[in-house]
Amino acid sequence: MAFNETGNYKNVANLNLLIGYVSSYGATYAPTKETIKLVNLQAMYNSANEQITKVQDAKNNYSQKVDNRENVFKDIKKFSTRVIANLSGTNVSPQTITDAKTINAKIQASKAKKPKIDPDNPDAIDPNAASHSNSRQSYDSLYENFNDMISLLTIAPNYDTNQTEFQIVELSNYANNLKDANEQVNLAIVAITNKRTERNALLYTSTSGLVDTALDVKNYIKGLFGASSPQFKTIKRLASKTINKQSKTIKVNYQTLMVFLYPIGHYLQYSNHSNQTTNKYYQTTNRSNQTTNRYYQTVNRYYQTVNRYYQTSNRSNQTANRYYQTNNRSNQTANRYYQTINRSNKPINNYHQPSKLNILKNS
Repeated sequence: MAFNETGNYKNVANLNLLIGYVSSYGATYAPTKETIKLVNLQAMYNSANEQITKVQDAKNNYSQKVDNRENVFKDIKKFSTRVIANLSGTNVSPQTITDAKTINAKIQASKAKKPKIDPDNPDAIDPNAASHSNSRQSYDSLYENFNDMISLLTIAPNYDTNQTEFQIVELSNYANNLKDANEQVNLAIVAITNKRTERNALLYTSTSGLVDTALDVKNYIKGLFGASSPQFKTIKRLASKTINKQSKTIKVNYQTLMVFLYPIGHYLQYSNHSNQTTNKYYQTTNRSNQTTNRYYQTVNRYYQTVNRYYQTSNRSNQTANRYYQTNNRSNQTANRYYQTINRSNKPINNYHQPSKLNILKNS
């Protein structure tokens, strides 16, 4: 949709000239159709001129909001890099630093530029044009990624920086300024789109709009003075440009709807990214806990192996003790056996020994 403010203003200015010529005709100009009577033409011009001014004010407001957003966002990449560097002075985990660097890489990759304006037609500012839309998405991405970093640091254990500007409260305030600057541009887009819709309705509505009304006036003058008359030839040069009303109305309504729906989609995207960051943190924590559990399980199995070793060694010692006890009992039994044999041999030995009486007799 071409937003040529110069063309719209030209139509309004030509109506004013047409009113001047009509006034010069005096009582000769006396149509019965209400919309082309002089008093109603003057009222239409006043309303159209007011709408032109409102659109211009909305355009200026949009330009100011775009400039303000550019100023608020201009240092975000440098500041984000400083936040990452500051993490080395805190007690956050290496995994948290790695995740933060990943987010910072996204911030550094964003190319947020001021929307381009046609140098040949500086008044034709279209906030829904490709350059403006891409610019808006880039700034949205910067805010979204920076807010993701804050979310990561908020839930990260031991983020204990002493530097005030890097503390969560100050980082959140910085992010809120980014969000507010971006939302102000979105509101300005809504305002300028609505004002242009109202203006276009007044200028280009079929049969009752300014352009068609001016054409009715020209046709009336043509019939009044003739097609070759000086009066008609003079006003004939006052061209009134029309636009494709149907396609333009559809586009304006669609773009207005998208501007209202975009913050909702952005919020859902932010919530999704925030949940993903939280999930990654808990997944990392879970993996860390699993590793710790596996370590303790390994240690437990080691001690179980040591216990089994000592139990086996103890059973071996018990077996050895029982062996020595059995061997000892065997030795005791053998000793008693030999003692019994010795006692049995004493009477026999005594029998075979000569008695003292026999010895005396023999002597």
